[in-house]
Order: sequence, then structure tokens, then C-alpha cells
Amino acid sequence: MRLMRWFEKNWDVSLVIVVGILVIIFTLSSFGELSPPHKKGLGIYSIIYHFSAFFFLNLFLLFTLVRGNKHDFIVVAIIISMTYGVFDEIYQLFVPERVCDIFDFMVDNAGICFSSIFYMLFMSGEKGKI
Repeated sequence: MRLMRWFEKNWDVSLVIVVGILVIIFTLSSFGELSPPHKKGLGIYSIIYHFSAFFFLNLFLLFTLVRGNKHDFIVVAIIISMTYGVFDEIYQLFVPERVCDIFDFMVDNAGICFSSIFYMLFMSGEKGKI
């Protein structure tokens, strides 16, 4: 929990991590099909990637925007993360061998929801210690 508080206090570091995650997601979306032809679809590696990429994107966005006390920004972080997920899937329409996949977007949103719940539980736990 101390590490999470550190990322909130040093929100500029969290912002750099957010930008880094955005660049990584965009870069990986720019490649053609990454899985072998016989393993098309929503495989376990795809699920892990989408879930974890958007889990951490949203979590560090929460550290950057909320900083432990600006609770109104929780919804803003969620909207930004989900919007990036939509744009990422739309972008993939224009990349050869890639498709816009609603299931990818659903896994993205699951990661976003879980990180939001995780962060809110962290915040409620921190209030109990004060």
C-alpha cells in the first residue's frame, strides 16, 4: 500500500507510466496479426494482454488524476481508459491482418473495472487508517 501512496504523491511519475503504456498499446496494435493462424480468436495470451494493459493503464491514470482525494476524477479516468480502448479497436480496422474485436474491448473494460475497484478498495482502506 505504501507503493500505491508513493505513486499518488509522485503523480508525474505515474503520468510518464501512463504515456508509456499508451505508446506500448498503440505500438502493439500497429503490428499485423500477432498470433499464429491456427490460434486466431481470443486466446489466453490475448486475454491476459488486454486485461493487464488496461488494468495498469487505468490504475496509473487513477494515481495521476485522483491522487487520493479528487474522487470525481475516478469516473474521468474510467472514461479516458474506455475511450482509448474504443480508439484502439477502431485503429486496428486500418492495420493489415488486424480486426476490430468487441471481445477485446470487453476484456479491456474488465481490466478497467477491476483496477477501479482495486483502487477504490485501496482508498477506503487508507481512510480507515487515518
